[in-house]
Amino acid sequence: MPIIRKLFGRVFAGAIVLGLVTATSALAEQFPSKEVTLIVNYGAGGTTDTATRILANTAEKYLGQPIAVINKSGGAGTGGPSLLAQSKNDGYTVGVTSLSPLTVAPHTMEVPFQTDDFTFIVGYLRYVYGMAVNKSSAHDSFTDLVEAAKAGERVTIAVTSTDEKILIENLSKLSGAEFVSVPYKSGSEREVALMGDVVTAAIIGPGSANLKSGELTLIAAAGPRRWSLRQDIPTLIEQGYDTAIESWAGLSAPTGTDPEIVAKLREAFFQAAEDPDYAEKVNGLGLDASAMTGEDYEVMVRERYASNKEWLERLGLKKN
Repeated sequence: MPIIRKLFGRVFAGAIVLGLVTATSALAEQFPSKEVTLIVNYGAGGTTDTATRILANTAEKYLGQPIAVINKSGGAGTGGPSLLAQSKNDGYTVGVTSLSPLTVAPHTMEVPFQTDDFTFIVGYLRYVYGMAVNKSSAHDSFTDLVEAAKAGERVTIAVTSTDEKILIENLSKLSGAEFVSVPYKSGSEREVALMGDVVTAAIIGPGSANLKSGELTLIAAAGPRRWSLRQDIPTLIEQGYDTAIESWAGLSAPTGTDPEIVAKLREAFFQAAEDPDYAEKVNGLGLDASAMTGEDYEVMVRERYASNKEWLERLGLKKN
């Protein structure tokens, strides 16, 4: 009898496992059968939110279900990933996992997630950065700033993120000139400082109203390529300084999401990121629509996590 019971127990347990696998497979085949929620980790109306909503609208035709976008800001962009990491891993909740919250914030503050908490779906937006001066400035290029610093002028550059501070440190090393990073809490604050000649230059984005009005002058694209709306302005690399800010926004699902469901999400969102309609609308805003597979985006996240750790230790910004 004990042998029979043991045998029956094994058969029964095997049947349960088989049943669960069959049920999971059936759910994956039916996915998606309802609305998908997409968590944006910054506030409504900003660069990330705007581009992500365009992506979501485009992805609906490939996914076959509506996508509801919600905002969960705060914590230097970590609020969204924190919520995503705690969400049910059934494929119906995805979220923005941009590089800074995943590769900088964990080294400088306490966050309730780690890279392994996410299954990466797609990279879809390369952030756009530039360096600007006041319209009344005598400096017409970044090389002018280098020469001014070498001549003894105190050249200050307004920044709002650790990525930007790292860029300025790199530029100091590459040029042999000493630049001073001045941190501000928001883009509007740094622009006010630049317009008031409190700082010499500032890192800004294409959404700057002061740049569009001509109050500020763009002297370099700070990313790896020129701005789509300002092709006349060369990059820092083209001006002879081999460095750039390259930061992306990507989408992820909570880890443990069924691989078949992940495959469907990856296919739909990658198609959306490559869709000409998405690219036209995003690039038309001065942003940089790009497409990267989930696998490649994960590689970027892990590599950037390691390199930022070294940089932050060197700059004395890493938490103890």
